[in-house]
Amino acid sequence: MSILRAALTLLLVGALAGCGSWQKNPKGARKILASARMSQDAVVLELVSIHLPLQHRSLDEVLWREVDEQLLSHAVRVRLAENGIRCGVLGGAFPAALSEVLKGRKPSEKLQQLDDRNQISVHAKRIQNRSGVVHRYLLSDTVNEELHAFTLTNGRLQGRTYPKAQCLLGMQTYPQLDGTIKLLIVPEIEHGESRQRWVGEEGSFRYAARRDNQRFDKLRIETILRPGQTLVLTNQIDQAGLGKQLFVESDNGGGKRKIVLIRLAQTQLDELFTPPRTKSMP
Repeated sequence: MSILRAALTLLLVGALAGCGSWQKNPKGARKILASARMSQDAVVLELVSIHLPLQHRSLDEVLWREVDEQLLSHAVRVRLAENGIRCGVLGGAFPAALSEVLKGRKPSEKLQQLDDRNQISVHAKRIQNRSGVVHRYLLSDTVNEELHAFTLTNGRLQGRTYPKAQCLLGMQTYPQLDGTIKLLIVPEIEHGESRQRWVGEEGSFRYAARRDNQRFDKLRIETILRPGQTLVLTNQIDQAGLGKQLFVESDNGGGKRKIVLIRLAQTQLDELFTPPRTKSMP
């Protein structure tokens, strides 16, 4: 009986000692739970929307002297131009005029066309996106009761009216082993009332409330970005088309137009290591 009691005592002491070491986690000991880290196929994008008065032109004149539009294929540039959209890639350094706007400084001589500096507003956010996952970036928080959108393809004009509509950009990223990413952007319009439906995301389906969605795949933008590079998107000034619906907001008191900047801030893949299986580029 005494032998059994001694054995039980030893087991109890050992268990208590084990609990003590678990709770204290002595210095230098390996942690039970590892720190949260980004997935290896994740990238970080900085999204900036600059809202300008409709009559403001000088920032565009400075900006597009620095933006490289030739990185997009000729066919894509033609389709975008036909529909009032302008797009290109900006290197690591921003033009001084753009930096002034982003930092909220007073206008320089290049921006003296504006009477009131407060007419310019900048909206920025930072997102983390995984390979092939669609991130939908709303171009406006305002819901249009009726939106009349027109597209031109091969000289053929098509139009449609969308009730309770909002314009957005559907974005997908595909990290590459050399540290770059493939960036895919498709203009979209969400419209109508929300209703329950099956939604497919990342290989699975779930039941969620969604509105109808119109994608403009013929205006798809596909390019390569290196860390620090920025994709610039806006409308062709004084030109009608889908670009005007996407980037211009008009009201009785005037209106605003937007310049959207999409900057690659960080990517995880490194060619020195074996990458995980990521979704391939369509």
